[in-house]
Amino acid sequence: SASQPGAYTVTITDINGCHSTSLPTGWTAIQDINEENGMVKLFPNPNTGTFTMQYKKPGKNNFTLHIYNLLGEEVFTKQNENVYNAKEETINTGLKDGIYIWTVNSKNNVLSKGKLAILN
Repeated sequence: SASQPGAYTVTITDINGCHSTSLPTGWTAIQDINEENGMVKLFPNPNTGTFTMQYKKPGKNNFTLHIYNLLGEEVFTKQNENVYNAKEETINTGLKDGIYIWTVNSKNNVLSKGKLAILN
């Protein structure tokens, strides 16, 4: 399972059907780029496209999870409104294998951001 440390390979297929597979690579975990204030965490990482988002901010909150591919294109968005205090939610992105960048924003503020590895 991609949610556990171990050796994994990544296969990339272009729009013409050509593909390339990496050599086995060992993963222990993906470190966040910057956890900012630690209000939002995504785990496990790496995962299979389904992960838990843990949100810890006092009071009533509205926030949006954005996931971008390495070309900077937004590939997934999830908006949450009227979240009170702490919340833990399972999210299934349906994204393909790869490395992604995620941010969680509340209004115009970035609460947290990091890298996300999806390995099916």
